[in-house]
Amino acid sequence: MKAKFYLSAVLIATHSLLTSSSGGSTPSWQQENVSFPMMNLEIRHTMEENGRQKEMKNKQALNLSTENQNKKQWAKLRETTVKIQDRLRFVDFAMQSIPTGYAITQEAARIRNNELLIIEELQTAPYALIVALPGQIQFADDLQMVVRLLAGIVVSYGAINQMEKAERKVLLDYALEEVKRLESESYYTLFLIRELRRKIEYKKALLEYYVNRDRQVVQSIINGINTF
Repeated sequence: MKAKFYLSAVLIATHSLLTSSSGGSTPSWQQENVSFPMMNLEIRHTMEENGRQKEMKNKQALNLSTENQNKKQWAKLRETTVKIQDRLRFVDFAMQSIPTGYAITQEAARIRNNELLIIEELQTAPYALIVALPGQIQFADDLQMVVRLLAGIVVSYGAINQMEKAERKVLLDYALEEVKRLESESYYTLFLIRELRRKIEYKKALLEYYVNRDRQVVQSIINGINTF
């Protein structure tokens, strides 16, 4: 809109200069020393400045949108982490009353360690949040289902204890395998984060290598010129 306004104003002024008459044979625009190349240059500068302002506004809007999205992702991660830790605490508490409980709590301890490492990795490599967050959300949901299974076993363990030994073992082994599966899922998320960070660091190191190599080549050329 600003560019159109400035352009219209310039055109009106130009028209007035061309059509006005001072009573002589010399056109009024020549008497006023009007420079059409300078006018064209001013119009061009006005339009370019308007384009630059639009570009700056677009970049600011994009940066603000990205910042807000990052804040939402971190908030979602914190919420998911709290859920995971609460459910792991329930596992530690509930599993004390059944024979398979020790093995399950050992797996839960490994999960807890993986989760702590995931948070540490994300603090040093926040760009990895994009690969970690979906896995963490799914993991929290899977953990909730397993916690319900374990809660059902604990609550009804009196009845389960009356089952045949072989059948009881199948049920408890299944619960243990589910917790082991969760440990594998949490470790896989940790692996993805570390792998992404490794690739980013490798590319960064490779870029620095080429920059340093080119700098050395240029310096050797300058040194060679100075020897003449």
